[in-house]
Amino acid sequence: MKYKRASIQPIIKLLELFSTFLFFLMMLTIGTEVVSRYVFQRPLIWTSELAVYLNIWIVFIGISFVTYSEAHIRLDFFVNKLGIKTQRVIEVVSYIIIAVISISLVFGCAFLIKRFWTLRSPTMRLPTPILYASLLIGLFLNLIVSLLKIIERIQLVIRGER
Repeated sequence: MKYKRASIQPIIKLLELFSTFLFFLMMLTIGTEVVSRYVFQRPLIWTSELAVYLNIWIVFIGISFVTYSEAHIRLDFFVNKLGIKTQRVIEVVSYIIIAVISISLVFGCAFLIKRFWTLRSPTMRLPTPILYASLLIGLFLNLIVSLLKIIERIQLVIRGER
């Protein structure tokens, strides 16, 4: 099975656009709060909660984007001193660990969503599982990206490519 990097690219691009939209919405919300508070002396009570919700969604949707683009922080000083095949094996192990953690957290999130289904946020009265859904979706997408990265790295090891 040949892994095609472009196969998931449209999904990643969509996530990037969605995160950009959420960031713009968060900045608009914070700007509205600043104007409301300091210009009109009438603070809005819902803006900070909405900004927190948007920030959480941006972070957890961004997890899969960062994994896909390999932009996460690495401590690779010692790994870079090893041979290329050993480096690829270590990368495969790293992505396996990421996949296992993502799986366990996806199940934990599903449990939290089910358990807290009836709870509401304090000011906007939104269902609390909206927060957990961001983690569920972000980690599920991260799991998919990690599995694709594992396949990609194994193919590189088999072919002996860099």
